[in-house]
Amino acid sequence: LRSSQAAAEAAAAASRSEAADAKAATAECKARLESAAAEAEQARSDANRLTAELQRALADATEARELAAAAARRVAEAEKCVEEVKAGARQRAEESSRQRA
Repeated sequence: LRSSQAAAEAAAAASRSEAADAKAATAECKARLESAAAEAEQARSDANRLTAELQRALADATEARELAAAAARRVAEAEKCVEEVKAGARQRAEESSRQRA
């Protein structure tokens, strides 16, 4: 009977030890899970911030492209005006030359 009681106590002690180990492993797993969740939240926050920055950069690039196109149109208009002025000056010079001749 004593050996049975001793065996039962040893089994109970082993069971308590295993339960304590399981509890410790569960706590460690929970801590790791919470850490991973915090890292995932930080990554999501970083991704949202970077997405917003990318959208602003894209909007800035689009605006810069539109401004460059407008500037190119103005340059073309100015060049056309210069050519018209040159043509007018040549025409006046030719008329003046004919009148002198």
